[in-house]
Amino acid sequence: KAIALPPTPERSTRKVRDLKPYEGNARTHTAEQVEKILASMRRFGFTRPVLIDEEDGIIAGHGRVMAAELGGIEEIPVDIACGWTPEMIRAYVIADNRLAEEAGWDDELLKAEIEALDESGFDLALTGFDEGELEAILKGEQAPDPNEEDATPEETCAKCGRVIVPDKDLTRRAKKKRKARSTTITMQVDGDSHGDQQR
Repeated sequence: KAIALPPTPERSTRKVRDLKPYEGNARTHTAEQVEKILASMRRFGFTRPVLIDEEDGIIAGHGRVMAAELGGIEEIPVDIACGWTPEMIRAYVIADNRLAEEAGWDDELLKAEIEALDESGFDLALTGFDEGELEAILKGEQAPDPNEEDATPEETCAKCGRVIVPDKDLTRRAKKKRKARSTTITMQVDGDSHGDQQR
C-alpha cells in the first residue's frame, strides 16, 4: 500500500552568509573532508541542495555550506522545510547523519568501478577516497569505513595534565568544546612553559 508523503520542501536559493548552523548538530567535519566536498563541487557542481528551516537555519548540509564558504561561493541552492516543528528538525538532524552510516560497500563492485575510472584517467581523488584507501581498494582489500573513529588520540601534557586536542574539527560545536577545555595547548620551544593557542 502506498504511503502518503509530506509536502516536498520548497526549492530556492540563499546567500551562504545568511545561513545559520544548527547549534545542536552533533556531526563533525574535518578540514580534509570539507576540502574533498569542495573539490567535488568544483567538478560536479552543487548537486544536492542544503535543507533549511523557514528562518534560514541549516537542518542538513553543514559540510556543504562549510565547503561553499571555503571556496568563496556566495549563493547556493536550498530546500526549505516549511511547517517543521523544532522536534522534527532536531530528529532529522540526527537521522540524516545516522541513516547514512547504515550503508555499506560491495567491495567487488567498488573495486571494478575504481579500476574503470583509473583506466580512463579520471581523477580518483574526486571519489572521496584518499591515496592509501584507493590503493587498498585496488588490491582487493575491504573498503575503509568512513564512519570509524579518528585514530589520532588526544594527548595529555605530562607537566600540567591538560588535554592537547588535535586541530582537525571545523565545526562550531567542536570549536566551542575546544575553547571550553582551554583550547589547544602547544609546547613552547624551551619546553618549560605552555601557551594557549586559539585555532
